[in-house]
Amino acid sequence: MKIFKIATIIVTAFAITMSFSACAPSNSTVVAKPTGDRAEDKSLQITFKQFKQAYDKYLIDNEIDVTNSSFESSEDTYKKAALDQLVDDTMLKKVVSEEGLDELTEEQNKEMAEYVQSQLDSYKESFKTEAQENDSLLEGEELEAKGEELYQKKLKALNYTEEDLMEDIKYNYKLTLLSNKIIDALNLTIEDAVEYSKTMYEEQFEIFQDSTYGPYFQQVYLPENSRMIKHILIGFSDEVKEKIQTYRSNGDDEGADKYRDEQLAAIKEKADEALTKVKAMENSDEFNELMTEYSDDPGKESNPDGYLIFEGMTNFITEFYDAGMSLKNIGDYTDLVGSDYGYHIIQYASKAEVSEEDLKELNVEDTYFYYIKVQEAINEAYTKWVSDFNFEIYYDVAGINVDDSSSST
Repeated sequence: MKIFKIATIIVTAFAITMSFSACAPSNSTVVAKPTGDRAEDKSLQITFKQFKQAYDKYLIDNEIDVTNSSFESSEDTYKKAALDQLVDDTMLKKVVSEEGLDELTEEQNKEMAEYVQSQLDSYKESFKTEAQENDSLLEGEELEAKGEELYQKKLKALNYTEEDLMEDIKYNYKLTLLSNKIIDALNLTIEDAVEYSKTMYEEQFEIFQDSTYGPYFQQVYLPENSRMIKHILIGFSDEVKEKIQTYRSNGDDEGADKYRDEQLAAIKEKADEALTKVKAMENSDEFNELMTEYSDDPGKESNPDGYLIFEGMTNFITEFYDAGMSLKNIGDYTDLVGSDYGYHIIQYASKAEVSEEDLKELNVEDTYFYYIKVQEAINEAYTKWVSDFNFEIYYDVAGINVDDSSSST
C-alpha cells in the first residue's frame, strides 16, 4: 500500500463527492451483477455505493492528483478501472470461499495472523516515514504519535476501520493460497523443464538463442556439441569498424571486403605476434594470460569463461561462429580468423552441458519454465472464472462513458 500526503487525501475525497453529486443513482442501484446460474446470488450484486467506495480507494491508493488539469479527461478511465477491479474482487472472494479457503487449518490461521501483522506494521511504518519527511526533527514518542495520526487520517479518508484494512490483507493472503492450490495441482518437475526447453530449441530457436530469454532455457538444456569459446581479438579502431559497417549498410559488400582486407594487413604484424605466442604455449591455460595481454575484446571482463555457442546460432558474426564450431578438442585453437572486427584467435575453452548433477541441484521453482506454466495455469483458471460468473457491468448506470455501456468482465 502506498503513502499518500494527507492534504491530497482530503482534496481527493472532496472531489470524489462532487463528481458523483449530480444526477447520481441511489446507493442501492445495481451497477454490476453476474448472469446465468449465478444471476440470483444477491451477494454478488455490486451497488453504486460499493462502487463509490471502491473509486475513492482507487484514486487514493494510486496517488491520482484530482487537482491536475488532466484529471477530468481521464476520470472515466479511472472510474472504469475501479469498477472492473471491484468486479474482479467480488468474483475472487466468492471463488476463495467456494474453494474452502475461508476455513483454514490451525497452521494456516497462524501463518495468516503473522502475515497480517507484518503487513500492518509495514503499512504503519510508512506513515512514520512520511511524518519524518515532513519534519526531520521528529523522533521517539512524538514520531510514533504523528505516524499514528497520519495513519488514522488515511483510514478516515478511505472510510475504513483497521478491521477493514486487516480484512483486505487477509483476502490477499487467501489469494496466495488460491494460487498455490492451482500451482500444486500442476505437479511440475525438473524433467518437464528439460523437455520444455528442448522443444524451445527445436521449434522456437530464435527465443532459445535470444540473449535475454535464452539463458533461462539454457539453464536446464543445451544441445549436443555446445561449447564455450574464448578469443584473442586484435581489433580495428572504432573508426575503421564504422566505415566497414557503412559500406555494408549501403549494400557495397565488395567495397567493405576490400577496405577490411587493407585494414587487416595493417594489424597483421601484431596478430602474428600473438599467434606465435599462442603456438608456443606449454598448456592451454596460458591462453588466458595472452588474452589479457593482447585482446581488444570489450567483453572479456564480463565473460571470463568465454562465449557459449551451439549448433544453429546466428547471434555471432559468421567467421567467429564457424571457426569456433570447427574446433575438435578442448584446448584447440584456430589460426588467424579475419572479420569486420579485426583478427581473432579462437580457443575451444570447455564443453558446455547441463549434467544430471546440475539438474539435481536445481529446483523446478527456480526455472523460467515454472514461471511460464504457473502464469498459464493462473490465467486459464481466471478465464474460466470470468466465463462462469459472466458479470454484466452497467457502466452507463455508474456514470461512466465507455464505448460499450454494457459489458462482461
